[in-house]
Amino acid sequence: MKVVAIKMGFYNGSRRRLGDVFEMPEADKKMPAWVQPADRELPKLVDDHARALAAAITTAGPKRPNTPPIKTDDLV
Repeated sequence: MKVVAIKMGFYNGSRRRLGDVFEMPEADKKMPAWVQPADRELPKLVDDHARALAAAITTAGPKRPNTPPIKTDDLV
């Protein structure tokens, strides 16, 4: 079953953050409290978090400034 994390949790050896969509086969039998089916509407808090995260990533800019390559003919 495809689920989405509505709180931070740990599944299958990795941390799942808010809004992560992943496959959880055993969710058909017993669904943990920190996930919900992916086809249901997300709570407002998760949606706000996803928008804020996307905005922070876009405003952060590149991690390293773009530097021009070194000209080898200038080296002595």
